[in-house]
Amino acid sequence: MKKLTKKYLLDHAVNIHNYDSFGRTVALAILQAAAHKIEAEGAQNEGVELSMRISIQPNLQRECVTLTIQLPPGLGGSKTSPPPIPPPIILHVGNR
Repeated sequence: MKKLTKKYLLDHAVNIHNYDSFGRTVALAILQAAAHKIEAEGAQNEGVELSMRISIQPNLQRECVTLTIQLPPGLGGSKTSPPPIPPPIILHVGNR
């Protein structure tokens, strides 16, 4: 398995494709998660804090770097069922 290095990342960052659509997708998911959190708390807030997991991995099959953003589970679960986990937001950044 190829190691993730600074050079590998920078080689793939040269020609990022679909950057605008990826940014819009991330922004929309974050705003939706914030709206769900406000709704679940039942009040307006001065601000909302969310945590998310971001991973960056080499993808040898596609010859690219895969960026994955995982937002926290949504709100609205019950005592007997956990809140739903939103699907990850994924971008494959190629160097071609």
